[in-house]
Amino acid sequence: MSKKHKDEARESEMKPSGKHSDSHAESKNEEIIKELNEYKEKASYFEDLFQRKAAEFENYKKRIIDEKDKFRVMANKDLVMDLFPIIDNFERGLKVTEQTKDFEGMAKGIKMVLDGIHSVFSRFQVMPIESVGKEFDPNLHEAVLLEERDDIDEDMVVLEEFEKGYTMGELIIKHSKVKVGRKKKASASGEQTSEMINEN
Repeated sequence: MSKKHKDEARESEMKPSGKHSDSHAESKNEEIIKELNEYKEKASYFEDLFQRKAAEFENYKKRIIDEKDKFRVMANKDLVMDLFPIIDNFERGLKVTEQTKDFEGMAKGIKMVLDGIHSVFSRFQVMPIESVGKEFDPNLHEAVLLEERDDIDEDMVVLEEFEKGYTMGELIIKHSKVKVGRKKKASASGEQTSEMINEN
């Protein structure tokens, strides 16, 4: 065999056949498709997992809201139940007053009712704010009237309480509405002045 024929035969042996090349490509495609299917399955699994967790979280939020509402109702129920006997006593006192016209006794009855309400408040840690004679504190007091006085030693002191304020534990639930005294500044007229403070 000539050298040329030998070289051609060697090259022919080294070249892959078309059939072998197609088979290799098919195998690669199958692997790629298999991997894609696996990724799809994983994506579907995590999507389903996310939806289930999202639904569970929504149910958890609803349950917490329901529990808070129930707790609020129960707390209000306790307060109302404690007020019922006081209301009953007040209604009985009104009937007696209508029959006897004993207004002095009615005044005593009203005081008893008020004492009973304060007793209920104390059980719920609701306490009145002491205001008169204290330094004005915007965290506790709402000034509705400001009066300049020359008979006070301290500036911005509470002179009078129009409506009592209350705290519940450490929380201020109602500010005291008060008249505040301001030390009078020297003036030519020497007149005492008061000014209303607008409520916004």
